[in-house]
Amino acid sequence: MDRIRRGYRGAASRETAPAEQTDCTEPSAEQTDPQTYGDGVVRKHIVVTGLVQGVGFRYETLRRARRIGVVGWVRNCMDGSVELEVQGEPLRVASMIEWLWQGPEWSRVDDVTVESIPPLGRLEAESTFIVTR
Repeated sequence: MDRIRRGYRGAASRETAPAEQTDCTEPSAEQTDPQTYGDGVVRKHIVVTGLVQGVGFRYETLRRARRIGVVGWVRNCMDGSVELEVQGEPLRVASMIEWLWQGPEWSRVDDVTVESIPPLGRLEAESTFIVTR
């Protein structure tokens, strides 16, 4: 299990070997089809804290995930955080995580906690990214 935890826009501390390097370029349109990933699929469970509810965070996350080409879901939690699961090629997932540190312009991200979880198989996996609750 690989956990990444950072303080408010601060430096990262990793509990395992560094696994996520971010390519800040947007993938091309033909690269964003979530059904085209190869065998190197990863899935991450992520919790984002800060001012992340009531600012359009979930819907901007939805737009960004679809643009990057990852699948999964996002939802608000009772404690004021936003929880999501993201699945896709490692560089795309890393790009999504990097964006979560920025969020929409009205948000304030204090912390992003990332945990590696087993990816869903093709039959169980989502076909797109959705907002739940």
